[in-house]
Amino acid sequence: MIKSNRGGFTLVEVLIAVFVLSLGLVGISSLQLNVLRTARQSAYQNSALRLATEMADLVTAHRYLAAPSNPFLGLDYQSSTVAEAAAPKFCHASDCNVDELAAYEIHEWKARLKASLPDGRALICRDANPWDNAGEAYRWNCSAGADSEPVVIKIGWRHDSLSGGVNKSGGKTFAPALAFTVGAFPK
Repeated sequence: MIKSNRGGFTLVEVLIAVFVLSLGLVGISSLQLNVLRTARQSAYQNSALRLATEMADLVTAHRYLAAPSNPFLGLDYQSSTVAEAAAPKFCHASDCNVDELAAYEIHEWKARLKASLPDGRALICRDANPWDNAGEAYRWNCSAGADSEPVVIKIGWRHDSLSGGVNKSGGKTFAPALAFTVGAFPK
């Protein structure tokens, strides 16, 4: 037998290289999943902020027109549990009074909330302290205090396994992800 001086890879070396390569691919796929979670969470957060800003404009626009109280205060809507009501009077094609216009705007806003956020929920109320220090999250309960307390728009949504985020929970209940303060003005 003639001994060869040529070097080559042994089967053990090849298996180790394949193992190291597979560990790298697992790490890359985990990173990609985190990127997808962050992107989806960011999209939901942007949608919620857009909806809250839109509702804040509606609330402030109606604060003087709908005396003595604002028709938007007390709105509590959860898209997954509320059956859709019949559409109110279509105010773009006909004349509407202040109450009909508010009902139409609320109906249209709820439809946008339902389309934008999974199991979206919104609550508009007066709340001096929407943050729960013990739970380290926003809370749905409102303090329902004096007229001087700020009007707060609270919006939340269900977080599925891909979206990640702060508001994960086992059931259909979840904390608000956003509490948008409109301002303190009289009813």
